[in-house]
Amino acid sequence: MFGKRLINTGGVACTTDTLQILGDTSCIATYRLNGDATDLSGNYNGTATSVTYVTGKFGDAGSFNGSAKITLSGLNTFFTPKVNTSVSLWAKSSAGLGYIFSDEVFTFTNNYNLIIQYSGDGKLYLSTSYGGTASNFGTTETFNDNNWHHIVAIINQSTNTGSLYVDESFKGSYTLPASAKVGTPYTVIGTVGNNYAPYNGSIDQVRIFNKAISPSEVTTLYNEIAC
Repeated sequence: MFGKRLINTGGVACTTDTLQILGDTSCIATYRLNGDATDLSGNYNGTATSVTYVTGKFGDAGSFNGSAKITLSGLNTFFTPKVNTSVSLWAKSSAGLGYIFSDEVFTFTNNYNLIIQYSGDGKLYLSTSYGGTASNFGTTETFNDNNWHHIVAIINQSTNTGSLYVDESFKGSYTLPASAKVGTPYTVIGTVGNNYAPYNGSIDQVRIFNKAISPSEVTTLYNEIAC
């Protein structure tokens, strides 16, 4: 059902409609955002609020206007403990401060595996907080240039690191906090918590993995071919 399809030009295999793009079973959810918030796996469909759909990196993309969000309540169980995970997505924005993806506990107790956000000056940040102790990394470059950028956040509990890639390039990493993670998260695209500092811009092809992916797998995701 989720095998590779062939596009009409040159018989090249497309990948955007393939759940297990890495050739294993690690991709647990994919949101193509082609007019809705359904999950390609069929297991974790999102609930979209005030999201519209525009031309994206691949087909359509979700457009977030500063009040929109996609709630991924089905993934709360996955993100409740400390987990190995990777989140891959494409983002396009000309705005400043805004949260792209988060699994923070709803009551803002500073417990989350990862938050991906734009800072007020357009830099990209990845952060982790366990038990109120936070670690993070921010880019020196700005990416709010209204162009599509591929963002990959990787949380590796085995090496105790969080890592950020942008446009296939490794940007930096940090040591994960040692404290325990407490509470059930509110997993959401386009904001953090219920609707704090929501994102302004477009988001496309959100993939969530149950492992820390490798640099070569980041490249595979960066080079996705539209169906």
